[in-house]
Amino acid sequence: MIPRVQSLVAPYEDIGVFLCNLHNTVKTASELIALGYEIIVTRCGIASRIRRAGLPIRIVELQVTAFDVLKALNLAKHHGDNIAVAAYAPLVKGLDEVTKLLNFPLGKYLTVSDDDNEVENLVDRAIRDGANVIVGGGLFCQAANRRGVKSVFIDSGNEAIQQALEEAIHIREVIREEKLKSSTIMAILNHIQDGIITFDLQGRITTINEKARRLLSADLTDVLDKRVDHFLPGFDLTKALSKIEDSPHIITEIGDAKVFCNFLPIRAEGQIRGVLAVLQDVGGIQKVEARIRRELYNKGHVAKKTFEDIWGDSPLIKNCVELAKKFSLVDSSVLITGETGTGKELFAQAIHNYSNRKNGPFVAINCAALPSDILESELFGYVGGAFTGARKEGKKGLFELAHGGTIFLDEITEMDYKNQSRLLRVLQEKSIMPLGSDRVIHVDVRVIASTNRDIREMVRTHKFRDDLFFRLNVLRLELPPLRARIEDVAVIAEGLLRKYAQQFGKALVFDNRAISVLQHYHWPGNVRELENVIQRLVIICNSSTIRASDVESVLETWDAYPSASSQNEHEMKRIVEALKKTNGSKIQAARLLGMHRSTLWRKLKKYNTYVRGFGALMGIRKNLSFPGNISFEK
Repeated sequence: MIPRVQSLVAPYEDIGVFLCNLHNTVKTASELIALGYEIIVTRCGIASRIRRAGLPIRIVELQVTAFDVLKALNLAKHHGDNIAVAAYAPLVKGLDEVTKLLNFPLGKYLTVSDDDNEVENLVDRAIRDGANVIVGGGLFCQAANRRGVKSVFIDSGNEAIQQALEEAIHIREVIREEKLKSSTIMAILNHIQDGIITFDLQGRITTINEKARRLLSADLTDVLDKRVDHFLPGFDLTKALSKIEDSPHIITEIGDAKVFCNFLPIRAEGQIRGVLAVLQDVGGIQKVEARIRRELYNKGHVAKKTFEDIWGDSPLIKNCVELAKKFSLVDSSVLITGETGTGKELFAQAIHNYSNRKNGPFVAINCAALPSDILESELFGYVGGAFTGARKEGKKGLFELAHGGTIFLDEITEMDYKNQSRLLRVLQEKSIMPLGSDRVIHVDVRVIASTNRDIREMVRTHKFRDDLFFRLNVLRLELPPLRARIEDVAVIAEGLLRKYAQQFGKALVFDNRAISVLQHYHWPGNVRELENVIQRLVIICNSSTIRASDVESVLETWDAYPSASSQNEHEMKRIVEALKKTNGSKIQAARLLGMHRSTLWRKLKKYNTYVRGFGALMGIRKNLSFPGNISFEK
């Protein structure tokens, strides 16, 4: 058969043809498997022996057709008149139909066994019964020849060989497709951060990804086909299978790691055929949660401050805190007013974290930081292609992101009239419509707005919509400037000193005169300016104690900035008042002001042109001795 088979497989580069001794079948098949062959095409005798050995390879049986049997029988008539068919029964499945077509007697000696003794016994029986020609497979023909009896081999025709080859090629394509699917699925499973295990209803593991294998600290060959409860301590397979519909889960320890295991049913044709186990490292879950929270913090979607972060013992600040806590218990809009640096966003975050929305997002935006068109798209979002430069997939607006939580609109008075109108509609309808969309989106958002400007004056001068003002001004919180609660300066300064000293790895304290200097300063930048001053003091101070001279030096440095003009005027008034009270004595005035005499001298020199006007205004005597050419004519 080999020459005919070789000619038929010649068009295929990856099909080999091998002659196999029946007694070496298993050895030859094992060698072919080692060479990478996936399918063996052979006749039923060899196929039976390979299957019985349990070798891991697909087998396609080369069939014998009725026409092949007829050809063999027709040839046998030329060698004798008493013909017997001795063969494996699967080889001559159509023999009964062939027998009906024949006009001569035919003996049949069939077996389903490929045992050599069985072959010899069948041939002997056929000869004893008078057969002088044996028709059959290779082993039967060889046995007949050894006994001196003629034999005819039942060959497989070209059609049968071609059909077997096509079937094998089809199986190979199916195998490759399955391997590709399996590789794709395993690539996906191995990319997943969770451990994945599938097992059958007997608990035998059928699939495991790399993450699960690492969690189990086992080789792949040590896991597959093993019982899953061997690797998961505390897992009761029987109990889990009985409650699989309820998605049972356990927390167990595997080695040094705590693992959360969730079990889900695998269904096929409406019935549970297996179980999917999802394994998550508890430590990994905590890390992911921490990363998500950090990302939310970075995006400003989480409120970090609480009422505990608001320092001060003055009645003014205590009243503000108590009022803000009452506001937290309802969902009405809040308008927070106050000078720059008084802590408007701090109060907004504290209100959110004290409310029943504390587990929702806190979204903050500065209305003065963006042009009106960009502010509109940021607040309300847009669909893809809504305007030039828009993302093709669109973008969610901040109101949509704040659903279930709080949106903080800082510097609300800087919002243009167009966006004020849209904001008013959101407050009225509790819904938004993204730019370029006709879809209305319901939003459940609590609005807190803030401003450092006189919003009532802006309403009177038609620079801010009165209807929006009334919508926002349901609950009003006015924050006092730091100079109005000067008794809180020491508390805040001490708290900030502890914070920054720890941050920069220092141990620092204030002396009493340093605190006095801080308390006598006007603080036009309020708490924010105080925080900047304390941070600067911690950085530049070389001793363990912050003295009055250190504070004066820092405050003088800040006076050099353009924004310090109001600070200069306040300090001038304080100096002139002190000189007036001390009848012009610079030593006594410096002591009253809590500063060194040389510091007062420098400040007098610095404020030369200012003191002239303020001195005359406040009635200081003209014979006071000032440095430089200072006079007090009006």
